[in-house]
Amino acid sequence: MKLKITIVFILSFCSFIHAQNLMKSTYNLEGFPEGMDKQKEFINKAISNILIYNFIYGGPGNSQFDLKSEKEFKLNLPLKTPIWLTFPDTKLNSESASHTVHYTYDFKYHDYYDDAAITDSIFSLASLFDLAVKYYDYDEYLLIKNVLQNYNPSINYKEKRPVFFDNLAKILTNTDIDFNTLISEEEQESLTSSEIEELMLDEILEETDYEFEDIVLKVFERFVLDPKDNDKTKQNFIRLFNDENSIKTIEQSVLQPHITVTLPKGGLLHIPEEIALIENEYDTNLVPVSLINIILDFKNKELIISFESKSSNHIRIKKSEYENTISRNKEIVSRKIRLRITASNYKLECIEHNPYISKSEKPHVVLLK
Repeated sequence: MKLKITIVFILSFCSFIHAQNLMKSTYNLEGFPEGMDKQKEFINKAISNILIYNFIYGGPGNSQFDLKSEKEFKLNLPLKTPIWLTFPDTKLNSESASHTVHYTYDFKYHDYYDDAAITDSIFSLASLFDLAVKYYDYDEYLLIKNVLQNYNPSINYKEKRPVFFDNLAKILTNTDIDFNTLISEEEQESLTSSEIEELMLDEILEETDYEFEDIVLKVFERFVLDPKDNDKTKQNFIRLFNDENSIKTIEQSVLQPHITVTLPKGGLLHIPEEIALIENEYDTNLVPVSLINIILDFKNKELIISFESKSSNHIRIKKSEYENTISRNKEIVSRKIRLRITASNYKLECIEHNPYISKSEKPHVVLLK
């Protein structure tokens, strides 16, 4: 069954009587890869008893619902350190008994492979290459064109083209194709290089029994992979897609489920004074939250929850680490606080905000209990 890692909520069981749905019935954690038990436990403890109401399906990956409670809605994070999220009603100056939540869910990997399980092998360069072909929307012609462009760059184009297509024909058809009889010299004079390449590839595709996905793998193994040098393989990969960040893009944009939770009325994140002192309009060490971004990093086996504010918050962190340096009573201005759950620990990360410098995500890190 398609993995629906919605951490907070999903679509499957959202039509129970009176729309009072336990969120523990609305997500599937069974598809998590090995080594993520701590993340699954955190998710389950955080939201398993939350009821949702007035569920509205807004299309694939988009929904809205209400959270309700008799007095106040308070989401306690399952940590020894007391950190929680509440939803105030600013009009009544009191805690809200009902709060509307919008969320979007995106996991591009399942756009390509609906039923595939998540395993460590999915992060191999061969698998990433296959996904990159899909993500960058390469067909057979664009793929082969770019491979040819990067094939033996020191050789003249007209010299390397027949060598390249001879090699391609051998790996895809196990036969030799006489391209000289396919296109005469006279015909070549009247055709563009792209047209000649397409005719040569058409002939190979006529003879091969491989489907496109198999062709992609064969191309990777013959023209991209360097069995003795992983770094060279990565460079070949990057050149083929003409994107320095292509590998990172696939790992983050395709292989990480993303959830964005929008809080129309806003929320308040409580940080205990033993960790930091918050200076803003609130007097109880609260950070206003308008957006929550949730990422599952299957490669590094981490759950990352970002609480984002529209306004700046002055924070004095009692003890933190920044780029391997320990600081005490560090004062920063922040609009984002992250919670990172790894296999070994829990981390609170304060991201410094400075409108005059380029965006930086280097955090001031506090280890939590």
